[in-house]
Amino acid sequence: MPAAETPGAGAGPRRRAEFAAGRWCAHRALTALCGASPAVPRGPRGAPVWPPGVVGSITHCAGFRAAAVCRSRDARGLGLDAEPAAPLPARVRTRLLTPREDALVAALRLRLPGLPADRLLFSAREAAYKAWPVSWGQPPPLRGLSVEEITVRPTNPTTGRCTIRLPDGYAPPDGHGPQHRCAPPGGGVLHGRWHAAAGLLVACVVVAPGCRPDRTAAGGGQGRSGCASST
Repeated sequence: MPAAETPGAGAGPRRRAEFAAGRWCAHRALTALCGASPAVPRGPRGAPVWPPGVVGSITHCAGFRAAAVCRSRDARGLGLDAEPAAPLPARVRTRLLTPREDALVAALRLRLPGLPADRLLFSAREAAYKAWPVSWGQPPPLRGLSVEEITVRPTNPTTGRCTIRLPDGYAPPDGHGPQHRCAPPGGGVLHGRWHAAAGLLVACVVVAPGCRPDRTAAGGGQGRSGCASST
């Protein structure tokens, strides 16, 4: 493995094995997409740096490794996250989930008692964080992304959609001019999908090419953007 693709100094054998498996998946995905497999170095925050014209995401958890890539003309950002289908540790839930998300977790547990709803919310948030387009600059802190809604497909309770809200007042560049500001309680939203199978929860968020986060309209209503999952 090239030096640029190795994990950080001090990584143990397990972390190195996970990193290598994730990069193997990434190279297989790039070969399928591009016919070649260029290096995928680590960026300043440890995230993969994809070759020009490509966006993608890598995920791994116990017993599972995966990568997804697509052309940047087809998506501005792509985030993939896999988690074990088990409840979050209490310390993680207390630190990361908001009171609104706690209420959403309680509602989901009533509807789907076998689903670790808190872990599903965590996975959706992770996928949104990974999907953050480079052109939008530094992403907000992970806790600043809150899960607003989880829906379940009526014909298949193991899959559905998720909506993740950006912090109120956040102002990413929209790619078509100067930055705009979302006036509270506006903020923007990203959309994705989730799936549960074989002891895993997987969430995917795709930021569409023309996507600009929803903004508060002059009359107080919400303007809609092109943000949507195409997976």
